[in-house]
Amino acid sequence: TASTIGLLALALSGLALALPLPRRVVAVIAAVLAVVATGVGSLVLPDFSLWAAMAVGLVVALLMVSFDAMFERLPSAGSRQAAMSVASSAVCVSGLVVYMVGSALS
Repeated sequence: TASTIGLLALALSGLALALPLPRRVVAVIAAVLAVVATGVGSLVLPDFSLWAAMAVGLVVALLMVSFDAMFERLPSAGSRQAAMSVASSAVCVSGLVVYMVGSALS
């Protein structure tokens, strides 16, 4: 269930990162979406407490925003595929962290 909660946060914070808004606004939107989604997810999955789920959502959103900011500085080599791989790196690395923590908690 921890992986499911983390996946909800990962999906919605990734969705927020795709918005064409300033970085500070996107960070707040990503955090709010992830916290709300994991809070609702904890109501559906009774094995996970509300506060723990919301904390996981916040941490995953912060990971996503920080990895996105870090990978944004990489040069995209001019091609569309290289630019998309750099943009998806934040989702991949954050997903790996969520999977590892979820596996450790299960």
